This record gives sequence, structure tokens and C-alpha cells, in this order.
Amino acid sequence: YDKVIVAVNADPADLLPCKPNGNGKPKFFWSIYEALFDYDDDNNLVPSLASGYTEVSDTVWNIKLFEEIYDSEGNHITADDVVYSVEGLIETGNNIKCDVEAVDEYTVAYHWKEKPSAAQLEFILVRTFIFSQKAFEEHNFATEPVATGPFVVSGFVSGSELVLEANDDYWAEKTSEDVSARL
Repeated sequence: YDKVIVAVNADPADLLPCKPNGNGKPKFFWSIYEALFDYDDDNNLVPSLASGYTEVSDTVWNIKLFEEIYDSEGNHITADDVVYSVEGLIETGNNIKCDVEAVDEYTVAYHWKEKPSAAQLEFILVRTFIFSQKAFEEHNFATEPVATGPFVVSGFVSGSELVLEANDDYWAEKTSEDVSARL
């Protein structure tokens, strides 16, 4: 198709990935941004940006990233970017009950005060969008986000239109990792 038009029932107002997921954002944000995991049909965690995880204890999870993740501008996504993305969400007032730290370039440790509930895991691992700190500091993500997902924003007018185009540099199509399980 040359053009695909999608109607949403609410104006997203902006494209900031760190704001609470209201105003219709989840409908198309998954095309622009990616989270660490998604769920399969049986509610099992499926790798997205993360290649897997290790439960170190009931309250500590280590998340390993694919090493070949780049956003649409070529910024390499690392554990530091995951920490920056999560901290940005915390700063917006979201009730995230964990601390996050980069263990190495591709490993992030999540520390909870107590064993996390399924809802807490879902929000932080499946519903938190990851993006490059460098890109976020250089762009106005409200109107010109830099994508980690399969599409890039080529036009946005709040209340009017959002134009998405295929991300020609989509990292998952270039990785040597097996991403066939991705949704």
C-alpha cells in the first residue's frame, strides 16, 4: 500500500514516551517505540529489546539487551539508555516501585523492595518504552521522536494527523540474533 490511514478515538496531544499511557497513545506508540518485552498469547514474556532475563532473587532481575539495537538515527541503545528511559518515567510521577541500574553495557538490574507483582512486572518490562538518551536530549520528542520501533514519524500535527513510515534502519531486521519469537 502507498498509504495507510488509521483513525484513533482520542488525540494523543504529543508523542512523549515518558508520559502515562493515556489519550490513545498505546494504539500506535508500539509502532514507534519498543519495550523490553511483550507477551505472547499465553502471557509469557517474549523478548523485544531484551534478549532475556535472569531472576537473581525474588527482588532482583537482570535483563540482557540485544547488542545490536540502534534507533532510527543510528544511536546505539545500551543499558544506560534503559536506565534513562525508566528514570524519565519515574520523574513523571508514575508509581514505579523499583530501582534500576546498568550492570554492564547490555545488562540492566531491576531491584524491587519486595517480590514484584505481575502488574508491576508488566508496567516496567512490557509497558515502558525505551529510547536513546542522546536522541531525547537533541530532539523534541513531543513532536519529533526518534524511533526504536519498526516505524518512524514523518509528520505529526496534534489533533490532526500522525504520519508513520517504515523504519528503513530497523535494527531487528539487521540483527544476527534470532528474533523470530518477537510478536
